[in-house]
Amino acid sequence: MNATDRSEGTRAVNEIKRKPNTRHAKMPVSQRAKQFMPFAAVTGLDAALREKEMEVRLRFEEKNKGIPVDEC
Repeated sequence: MNATDRSEGTRAVNEIKRKPNTRHAKMPVSQRAKQFMPFAAVTGLDAALREKEMEVRLRFEEKNKGIPVDEC
């Protein structure tokens, strides 16, 4: 199968007439996008990570005589 055969096959599939869905109303684009938005699978993870980051920063600054992490 060469590229021309594949493109003809794709064109044939795209030209198939589909019956409209009568069971469900078409979802607005704004709603469809929401289903792909990231979500917090573990509640409290963000807060725990921020707390751990702050602990590491403070430990680093203590060990390096008060030099802020951002200046290294």
